[in-house]
Amino acid sequence: MAADIEIRNDKIIVKGNDFNLSAPKQILDCQNSGTTTRLLLGILSTQEFESILTGDSSLKKRPMKRVTVPLSQMGAKFEFLEKEDFLPIKVKGSKKLKPIEYTLPISSAQVKSALIFASLKAEGKSVIKESPKSRDHTELMLKHAGANIKSWEENGIYIVEILPSQLSSIKIKIPSDISSAAFFIVLALICDNSSVVIENCILNPTRTGIIDVLKQMGAEIRIENVENRNGEFVGKIVARSSNLKGVKVDKNDIPRIIDEIPILAVAAAFAEGKTTIDNASELRVKESDRIKTTAQMLRKFWC
Repeated sequence: MAADIEIRNDKIIVKGNDFNLSAPKQILDCQNSGTTTRLLLGILSTQEFESILTGDSSLKKRPMKRVTVPLSQMGAKFEFLEKEDFLPIKVKGSKKLKPIEYTLPISSAQVKSALIFASLKAEGKSVIKESPKSRDHTELMLKHAGANIKSWEENGIYIVEILPSQLSSIKIKIPSDISSAAFFIVLALICDNSSVVIENCILNPTRTGIIDVLKQMGAEIRIENVENRNGEFVGKIVARSSNLKGVKVDKNDIPRIIDEIPILAVAAAFAEGKTTIDNASELRVKESDRIKTTAQMLRKFWC
């Protein structure tokens, strides 16, 4: 779409043009990435040209109306080319999107982010609400880039207010990912005489649910050298062998651990007593049905 992007060793240099993109000459293949698809739906809603998004067989099974319905209310148009609610999708956006006030039926950082991107170019103030709060990397990064965004929590509801904005160039050093780190943390916890140190790891409160739940289970985990980097908390995680106990995971913690539940299930298999995880139905519409596949794998070990 004519964006100026240069990959230079471990750096990616993007020269922006204030959302003035060009119509793609081919179908945009998002492969296996739901995040790519849903964020692009928000960005493409601000463009007047037509484009088509598709993906692999797994991504084609993931629902998209949760994004297209609110974006349609803002003035973008969508056509499902094969099956209602699923990729491939034809998108035709508008340079005159209407602002929106919208409450997400299910907390979702992907849906929220798509609406935030579209709202940056809407003709007025948009307000997005969700409960409980999902990860907020998009809001933090855009604030750092000068976007006119405010966010707060009120009576258990997380609210994001967005005004039309022009972004400024910024430098970002991407920290280690806690979802990937969770596998090594659990490995250290369940192995005798073991420890692991994860340096430079993201410690955003919307992402550290796995640490909180593991600590409730009795895990010996320390957080050290925390610093605020571009609005995000980053630090060191130290985990040691621990005698874990089963817990009941609070439903409000689910958005904070949604990607870590499979490895949490492994920790639960090594814990003393029963662990209960409720309200995790979103795992059934990820790249695979993660509840089904996690249960199948654990049963194989059990046998």
